[in-house]
This record gives sequence, structure tokens and C-alpha cells, in this order.
Amino acid sequence: MYGPRPLAPRVERVEPLAEYALRVTFVTGEVRRVECRPFLEKGVFRRLKDEDEFRRVEPINGGGGIGWASGADLSRDTAYSVGKPA
Repeated sequence: MYGPRPLAPRVERVEPLAEYALRVTFVTGEVRRVECRPFLEKGVFRRLKDEDEFRRVEPINGGGGIGWASGADLSRDTAYSVGKPA
């Protein structure tokens, strides 16, 4: 099959977990665990080493991604593709 691949489902809810992980629930009901440690050494994600800032995560852009007040964000595609079924 050729052409653009379909987008991941929209994010319904995101919950911070211990050890810089997120529990992301998509509108389809799928739940994935996203490990954020690999991102913490890159650019704006460095700010998320502050655990208080990390816990301030929320869905953004009508479920098109997840983001933090510091400006760091992940698209729904990234969250879905790097996340492991929970």
C-alpha cells in the first residue's frame, strides 16, 4: 500500500508515572506506556528532569499530542509508536 500512513488515534488522557514514564489513553481505548527517559537529554525536554514539571503533562491540540508548560511536546504519532501496550 502506498501513500501516507494513517495518523495514530487522538490522545484522550495522559497520566505521569514514576521513573519518567507516561500512561497514555487514546480515544480508541488503547493504553500505552511511554518511557520518556530517552528524551530527557534533548533540547527542551531537559526541563522535564524536574519531576514537578514532568507531572504537569496534559493532552494538547484536541488530543493531537501531549505537552508540558515548559514547551516540550510529543505528537500522538510519537506517543503511539514508542509506547508499549499497557
